[in-house]
Amino acid sequence: MITFTVLSFAMCVVLFIIVALLIYCLYRFVNRQRKLVRYDTLTGLMSYSIFIQKAREKLSKAKPMEYTLSLIDVDDFKYINEIVGIEKADVVLQIGAQFIQEVMREEGITDYLLTRKTADRFIVLYKAPIEVLNKTDATKYGVEFSERVSRQVEIDTDLRCSIGKVCVEDPQKDVLLLIGEAQRANEQCKNEYNTYMKTYDANSINQIEKNILYAMNKRLFDGALQIYFQPKYDLKTEEIVGAEALVRWIKEGQVVYDPEQFIPVFERYHFIVELDLFMLEQVCITIQELNRRGHEPMLLSVNVSRITLVEEDIVERMLDVIQRHNVRPDQIEIEITENALCDGCEDISEQVKRLKDAGLYISLDDFGRGQASVASIYCFTVDIIKLDKVFLSDTLAGKNRKVMLKNLICLIHDLGLKVVAEGIETKEDVEILRETKCDLAQGFYFSRPISKEDFYELLTGGALNNG
Repeated sequence: MITFTVLSFAMCVVLFIIVALLIYCLYRFVNRQRKLVRYDTLTGLMSYSIFIQKAREKLSKAKPMEYTLSLIDVDDFKYINEIVGIEKADVVLQIGAQFIQEVMREEGITDYLLTRKTADRFIVLYKAPIEVLNKTDATKYGVEFSERVSRQVEIDTDLRCSIGKVCVEDPQKDVLLLIGEAQRANEQCKNEYNTYMKTYDANSINQIEKNILYAMNKRLFDGALQIYFQPKYDLKTEEIVGAEALVRWIKEGQVVYDPEQFIPVFERYHFIVELDLFMLEQVCITIQELNRRGHEPMLLSVNVSRITLVEEDIVERMLDVIQRHNVRPDQIEIEITENALCDGCEDISEQVKRLKDAGLYISLDDFGRGQASVASIYCFTVDIIKLDKVFLSDTLAGKNRKVMLKNLICLIHDLGLKVVAEGIETKEDVEILRETKCDLAQGFYFSRPISKEDFYELLTGGALNNG
């Protein structure tokens, strides 16, 4: 009896130790994850999401012209990454983070926030007297940074930094718009010889962009941003099996701005993130309505920008939208452009993988328009390849076009992927795609982009004027 009691006590002690160790390991893991969310693991700077949160807090109490926001990046960093390798390129970024903090101290600036966003891009919000801003020698600091990197990393090329600066005249303006303005100044800086820093000037942008910015800042859309759908057709049956969601800016039945006008502005000023989430929500609402009406489940696709995909918490925000609307992830397709793949595969691939693991379909859009090759498909775990309309252009006439399409589609099928062709305008296009065993197609030949109400009507067998 005594022996049993001793053994029982010993087992309890062992179990207690095991449980304590598990709790300790879990505590360490949770703390490490929290730290990853709050800090950039490469530079030790605060994460971008924390920066945005703290910047909004500071600016909510600020006076006009009290703060300045600067966006700093290393020119042609992608090229540096390629010639010296990722490890040395990371050292360059670490030096950059340290150097910016040293400049702040040297200029006597103690009230500042600093973060790194998307590889080589640093953003700093700081309070400094106007006399300090006026005497700061950006050229001197640019040369010092280049010399320091050359000494420590031994890069056989001249490094150049570009700085876009915006003085915060209106502290109530959202920090994302301020970052967009600094980015615009940064782009202008790159285009000017021997210029390291440029201050944002609202007069340098055209009237259309000003109007779009005004609407963005004041949220004066009034329901003008609307979702349209362009159906996707099965080339064997010519039945609608899906659709691509497209945004239109329409007021009182009239187009206010074309997507080619407002999408680049939204991207430049980072409003594209909110737009992409808005479009995802509209797709979820449409899926709910189609399910309620008893339609067969179909795949609805939504475009997601490269800028959106590098947001730290974007996967959680997207999945939250889907869960709130009680929609199955496998009814949604995320379209990512070929350019996003080429611009930063490493930055985006993990986010894409997480979306795919959550059950969403992934398609590579505009394949053939940019620099990507068939090999680049391996950067992402994709399900669908969308061929750009360049493959049906007049420049690839006759037999050459068929041979190229047949072999490309065969290769994509061998990889276990589906093929969608876009930009279909003629019966000849359809016949070529059928001959080459393409799966799906979309374009004006079948249907222009149509409103949500017209899309519902089309699915129920209603005839639409496609003119």
